[in-house]
Amino acid sequence: MVKVRINCPKCNKKGYIELKENLMDECQRGITAINISEHLICKHSFIAYIDKRFIMRDAFISDFTIELPEININKQSIIEEMVHSDNVDMDLLLLNLPPLTLTFILYACFKDEKILLINDENTITTHLESFFDYMFQESFKINISMMPIEYYKKNKTQFENHIIIEKNTIINDKSKIMNLKHMKIEKAIVQKYFNEPNPKVSLIIIKNEIRKAYKLAKEIILLNDNLEKNKYLTSKLMIDHFKGEYGVKIGKDYLDFLTVIASNYFKGSLRQSKGSTDLINYFT
Repeated sequence: MVKVRINCPKCNKKGYIELKENLMDECQRGITAINISEHLICKHSFIAYIDKRFIMRDAFISDFTIELPEININKQSIIEEMVHSDNVDMDLLLLNLPPLTLTFILYACFKDEKILLINDENTITTHLESFFDYMFQESFKINISMMPIEYYKKNKTQFENHIIIEKNTIINDKSKIMNLKHMKIEKAIVQKYFNEPNPKVSLIIIKNEIRKAYKLAKEIILLNDNLEKNKYLTSKLMIDHFKGEYGVKIGKDYLDFLTVIASNYFKGSLRQSKGSTDLINYFT
């Protein structure tokens, strides 16, 4: 057995758990998700991500109430995706792009924000660029720059309007939009990505979740634009549409997530009645 030091992501209490030495043998991607139950470390339950050296790379508070809608994906497209995913070095990514950082990036991209990722390892830049190109292919147009901290310090004024991320820390957020409490769906997507042991499949998972969000948010814009006079965009209208179109029920959290993308990324002026709380803009 191997003792692993664990930090709670909420209260920062530290403790140890014991894991089998052969735990990582079956994990192809070099990182595994461990569910930490209440009172094992502290009063919180969370997911800890452990690397090959049995070091905790990151942790998320569990939220089992969040469900991502499952929409059928063409099997042939998955086979084609697995071929193209060979360009991404998963081991390097895992060392340089922990779950929380990836959550921040997704949230900022969905909000159509400019992002600067502080990265002092020049060797990883190309791999990160390939990863982002692959992830957002056929969906969101993103604006992500990467540079060492020293270059950023010398050129700060050029990036005043960027979301600036250094590892798991937001070091610039002029509009004050980066609130982890508002990133429920982004966290769920990242957890689904990291919980998949097969690295190729995990890449396909995150890419398809991003494409799904793009497609469904765009459909909200179309629904809104095709409303009859004096009609409003309601949760019921959207839920009924997605159920009829895809045979799935969209939950409230995911629907709020889509409407934020529709409003921010697609710049849609959604028609809702005055004083209505039907569509919740949860970043306010």
